[in-house]
Amino acid sequence: MTRRYNITVKGRTYDVEVGDLAHSPVTVTVDGVQHQVELPPGVQVVATPAPQSHAVRPPSPAVDSPPHPTRTDPPASTQTQAHVATPQRRPTPTPSSGPAADPDTIRALMPGRVLRVNVAPGAQVQRGQPLLVMESMKMEQTISAPKEGTVKTVQVQPGDSVTRGQTLIELG
Repeated sequence: MTRRYNITVKGRTYDVEVGDLAHSPVTVTVDGVQHQVELPPGVQVVATPAPQSHAVRPPSPAVDSPPHPTRTDPPASTQTQAHVATPQRRPTPTPSSGPAADPDTIRALMPGRVLRVNVAPGAQVQRGQPLLVMESMKMEQTISAPKEGTVKTVQVQPGDSVTRGQTLIELG
């Protein structure tokens, strides 16, 4: 179902048409320019009428009327508020070189210096277990295991300077 809105932002009014929110991508047209808007996984969009009173009328005495009150549909120009359900907080991303990175390769998210290495090759690790601690921009960053596994290699040691994307640890 497509809905039209007039939205004013900083004194400028835009003609906005929003397509079916049940499926991603959603077609959104702003002042005649069409856009495809991807909804992130886990996000639910629920459209509800804006706070207004809508008449509820009792059924007419006609024979074919339903046995319960029927809500009168609001006019097409009624404003709608969209509530976006926030997905549960995701765990801190594991350092990697990108979304398609190998989950067995732990990489530095930013340049820095290795302060501590908490594991050695052959060690069994659990998801979330701290593997090493880095210092970057005067802040300590604990790098944790993204999954359960065995440490295959440790490619850094305390005091090493690392660059963004550099491999730190490989799991097997």
